[in-house]
Amino acid sequence: MPSKAPAVSPSERRLLSELGQRLRLARLRRKLTMSEIAKQAGVSRTTLYNAESGDAAVTMGTYLRVLAALGLEQDIATLAADDKVGRRLQDMHLDSRAMKVSAGRNDATSARPVAAHAASGRPRSLEEVALFGRERGDTDGFLREFLDEFYAVRGKKDRAAMLSAEPPLAADHRTNAYLAAVAEHLALRNGLPIPEWAGQASRFLKRPFFPSGLESLKATLLMESPTAFRRRMIFVGADPLYRPRRDAVGIGQ
Repeated sequence: MPSKAPAVSPSERRLLSELGQRLRLARLRRKLTMSEIAKQAGVSRTTLYNAESGDAAVTMGTYLRVLAALGLEQDIATLAADDKVGRRLQDMHLDSRAMKVSAGRNDATSARPVAAHAASGRPRSLEEVALFGRERGDTDGFLREFLDEFYAVRGKKDRAAMLSAEPPLAADHRTNAYLAAVAEHLALRNGLPIPEWAGQASRFLKRPFFPSGLESLKATLLMESPTAFRRRMIFVGADPLYRPRRDAVGIGQ
């Protein structure tokens, strides 16, 4: 027998209804019909109607496609981005780990990498993004945390140092190329030297890569993708490294 869908609480239903209303308002502001957005998102008009009505049966994938069709894919990146509770728990774990390493080893050098990040629990370089991702998974999540740290730093010397160390190569060629594109893009936008490692052949793809995975956006991404990404055959939006933190600290780049 098929399992029953879990019941939706009144608060959850209210949140879904509010989300649906925001999607509808976003569509109306753009003077787009339901048929036009449904076609761009690759869903039926009925499914779009259900999404705008806050129907609990609508899948997360549908909401993602509709947001992308509305040009609101950056909103997707902010979901659960702050995670204040999770960050506090992570910091507590790293503090505990740093204390154990320090107590168990006399070699101060070996303990330094863990202790250095116990305070924030976030990578402070692209090298650490790769290392943290290899050790704990979720390289994308650590990259977002790195960007928050990068945008909070104002000095060019400190920013350049955050890009200079070469991330270890991963088994995934896309990750290797993407991190190089990030380094070059941030350097170009902030008047910093482009790290030499970013120009290595191992940091370029031979086949096009569309991280969004949405067929309906490919034509747009081919035009919008910044140079640092496009020349590595990575096709993303016009501002792929946007983070709310960048605006919060009043930094334009």
